[in-house]
Amino acid sequence: MLLQQELFPPLPPSLSLKALLQQRAREGHIFYKPKDVARLLKVSGFQVYYAITRYRLDAVMVCGEYRIPWFSIVEFLENQPQIKRQFWAFQHYVNSHVSEKDIYISENSDIYEDAPQDYYGLKDLHIPTDLRIEELANILEVSTTLLIKDGHFGHTVPWPDAFDYLVEREVCNLPVFERDLPMSTGEIEKIDEEQLMLF
Repeated sequence: MLLQQELFPPLPPSLSLKALLQQRAREGHIFYKPKDVARLLKVSGFQVYYAITRYRLDAVMVCGEYRIPWFSIVEFLENQPQIKRQFWAFQHYVNSHVSEKDIYISENSDIYEDAPQDYYGLKDLHIPTDLRIEELANILEVSTTLLIKDGHFGHTVPWPDAFDYLVEREVCNLPVFERDLPMSTGEIEKIDEEQLMLF
């Protein structure tokens, strides 16, 4: 609890959340865990995961955990009213279909991104050019051992290698397993169409 208080002290009246994130980025705190984002935005953890998996909040998957770049939180803040409306529309849709559990989902229909691109602008994060593996692990707030295993890194990590690693793990570049989808693709397209009507 003490660590959380140190990490996110109460904001002075003159300091906005955006200014705080910018200040902390200059100090080297570039990525945030979903629970930190939930606390910062005063939303539930589920809403943060919803925003990530519905491509409303940029994140990278590192060692099996999401990490959110600071500027994505700022963009999310600017679009939060629309995203909240989408979230509640999605919740209403799911709740209205909770009794219909006869949807068949194929176990062997996988979609992979063949040419990962930096959709999130990670090149603008100003991460040091040459990093020790411990420094990169510290930036991503993951264990050094797990990061070495996940990224096949040595003791030093040149920025091009770290950049490629992060881009490949941007959520929109990750494989989509149909078995992990909550409903069929056609129904998801229908939800997206309904959500577009909210704007």
